[in-house]
Amino acid sequence: MGTLLLLKQNRWAFGLLLGGLVSNLNFALLYISIDKTLGNSFKSAFIIAYGVYLARLLVILSILIYSITMGMDVFIFSVLGLIVIKVVIISNTIFGRWGRWNFFQR
Repeated sequence: MGTLLLLKQNRWAFGLLLGGLVSNLNFALLYISIDKTLGNSFKSAFIIAYGVYLARLLVILSILIYSITMGMDVFIFSVLGLIVIKVVIISNTIFGRWGRWNFFQR
């Protein structure tokens, strides 16, 4: 499967996969940041939140630099992969699906 993603005609899939994985990692780091800062003093919460924010930015920056060195097509689809989750959240908000977020909730 890895060789299929690195072929010239499938490089867009590699970009989407790379961007999607980093986007999921970004949300996991955001969860860790929120979880660690709750219940701490302001100073320690600020240091933790700032450190995790810098880690998130460095992960995104490193993936974008890596993808632009692989080619412009990989870079474009990596950026699209990074915004996939954000588009899903915004579309759920716009179309009003928050009221029925759970199948069992009636």
